[in-house]
Amino acid sequence: MERTRVPPGHMGSIVSFLEWREKDAPSWESLPSLESVGLEMRLQRDLEVDVFLKTFRRIGEPWLWWSKLVQDKDKVRSSLSNPLVRTYFGYTPGEEEPVSIIQLERMSPQPNSPEASEDGSDCLEVNFFGMAKEHTGKKWGKAMMKFVFELFVSLRSSSPSDQDSTSSKSGCGEGGPNPFMIPPLSSSSRLLLNTCTQDSPLALPFYASMGYSVYAQCVEVVKDPRQPPLSLIHPTRAPHIPLL
Repeated sequence: MERTRVPPGHMGSIVSFLEWREKDAPSWESLPSLESVGLEMRLQRDLEVDVFLKTFRRIGEPWLWWSKLVQDKDKVRSSLSNPLVRTYFGYTPGEEEPVSIIQLERMSPQPNSPEASEDGSDCLEVNFFGMAKEHTGKKWGKAMMKFVFELFVSLRSSSPSDQDSTSSKSGCGEGGPNPFMIPPLSSSSRLLLNTCTQDSPLALPFYASMGYSVYAQCVEVVKDPRQPPLSLIHPTRAPHIPLL
């Protein structure tokens, strides 16, 4: 057995890479709609970096989402304006601020990366998926994932014209043409996401219940964003992850 000691000021985690398998997914009819749970997902156009980071922090800090916090603002801005990336914020009556996030990216994985497939097919990756911690337990996760499934299937259609009514069917509040406006995915394309042991312990079982299967894992050791020299997140956040 081989063990690697995590250095002081760092944190270690196991990253799991998951692929959606439609045959293992629950029937869409059994999943709640966004409307039924009082949630509206809005595509964010011309999203300001500070607005994105504020929402990223609100939703991700309890689970130590750090990837965008270590980037300079120009790099974050570039990722948000990438024509193959779409960011959706969730809104609920009574709150002006976003309460959930879905970010999707149409990707052509690099060879030898965990996301690469044998046939080199492209994929739709869920970069970020989450909600404000105080809103857990409201079936939002199921409704949001149904929204992702519908977008993925529409993008995997053989013709862009087949995607025209997706947003009105999915409840994303856009109406009219498909909000992606990017080339459709191939029929062999995959829907991917990843999670890690810093995330909620409910995350992996939830994804499994939605039809996702783990196809790869890796061990990751990074600087703890709660500690110097980063100090990007308050040290009291994520108490389930020890400070070393």
